[in-house]
Amino acid sequence: MLNRALRPFGAECDPAWFILQVASSRERAVGQLVERFGAVEAWWPTEKVWVHKPYRNELVLVRRAVAPGYLFMLTSAEVNWSVLREVSLGRIHGVLGRDGRPLAVPPSVMAEMAAVPERLLAQKLAEAERRRVVPGCSASVDSGAFAGFVVDVEALDGPIARVVAMLFGRPTLLHVDVGVLTRQDGGTPGAALVPAVPPSIAALARIRGLLAQAVDVPALAA
Repeated sequence: MLNRALRPFGAECDPAWFILQVASSRERAVGQLVERFGAVEAWWPTEKVWVHKPYRNELVLVRRAVAPGYLFMLTSAEVNWSVLREVSLGRIHGVLGRDGRPLAVPPSVMAEMAAVPERLLAQKLAEAERRRVVPGCSASVDSGAFAGFVVDVEALDGPIARVVAMLFGRPTLLHVDVGVLTRQDGGTPGAALVPAVPPSIAALARIRGLLAQAVDVPALAA
């Protein structure tokens, strides 16, 4: 039960953003809590992902935190951090700062934070395009009679790809389902595929860099 007698927010002050460290997967709950107690806004960067639900045997589109365990809070009142942690019932672990003292996040850093989900989507779309099977690329056959073969894609006719594979030492023309092909290069037959950093990992690394820029060394405030 929330103790309404406790007041984590006090006198008015200039608006400022702070970064809370919260229990994993509790970003939404903590955000709603701090807003009920008086925070102007609570925000956490998210991305939309498809998740398989075995008990329903279907894919479900959900929002997932890009930086699990971090919540960005805007307040226009002085904060009693000890009381805020108390009313959170253990879900708020601390606030990022320096030398044990909470630090407000510069507006420029918050602006970059807000752009992370959009950049993440752009990266994913670019990665999907990079891996799309097109004429002129090399691809591996994932299943079927020619599983394991690496082929050169000559042309596409709807769901069917015309490819060339080396069979018994000779180039042989085959027709295979596009769905069983995985692109192996950037569009030039025989080129090596350079593994890309997963967009979500790149975005998380960017957020961590921004956090470091904002507060130097993370520390829990008393």
